[in-house]
Amino acid sequence: MGAEALADATNGWALAPVLFWLFREGRFLADPNDLTRALALRLVGAGAPLVRLRLSLRADGPRLAGWAAVWTRGQPLDRDRVAQAGLQRLPAYLGSPLEHLDRTGTAFRLRLELAVPPSAHPLLHRLAAQGATDYLALPMPFADGRMASLVAVTDRCGGFRPDDIGKLEALAEGLSPVLEAAAARHLARIQGRA
Repeated sequence: MGAEALADATNGWALAPVLFWLFREGRFLADPNDLTRALALRLVGAGAPLVRLRLSLRADGPRLAGWAAVWTRGQPLDRDRVAQAGLQRLPAYLGSPLEHLDRTGTAFRLRLELAVPPSAHPLLHRLAAQGATDYLALPMPFADGRMASLVAVTDRCGGFRPDDIGKLEALAEGLSPVLEAAAARHLARIQGRA
C-alpha cells in the first residue's frame, strides 16, 4: 500500500493521521491499556469501521501466559485481561484465532455475516450473535520472538473491504514496536504484583 493510499480518505478512511499520532504521541503511553483505548478512538475518529479492537501478547512468564486489552464501542475498556500459565490447554485458547496466530504466525479472518461454521470457536459465534460481520486477527511479531496480535472486528454490512485490511496490516506493522516497549514495562509491574 503506497503512502498516498494511507492518506487518502476518499477510499474509506485515512490511516496516516493515526500513524502520525502513534509515532509522535502514542509511543509515549506507558500503559498498553491506555494505548489500546487511545488507538481505538483514533481509528474510529478517522472513520475505521471498528466495533471492537483487541491488543494482546504472549507473556511466556512462569506465572503469566498472556495479556490483552479489549476496546468495544460503547463500553468501558476491558483492561489487563491476564492469562495464567497453562492457557494453551484451555478451551478458551484451543481452536481460537489466537491459537492460529501463535501456531502459524499468519493472519486469521472469518466473515461473520455469512454462516459461521459450527466448528468455529465459540468466541466467533458470540460476536456474530452480537451483530459483528467480520473478524480479523493480525500477527505482530516482537523483536524478542514473542507474538502479539491486533484483532479488529466490524459490524459494517459487507465486513472489511480490501483497503481496510491493507490499512490494518500497515497499522499492525507500525504498532508492533510501540506495543512491545509499552508491554515490557507494564508486564514487569503486573508480574511483580502477582
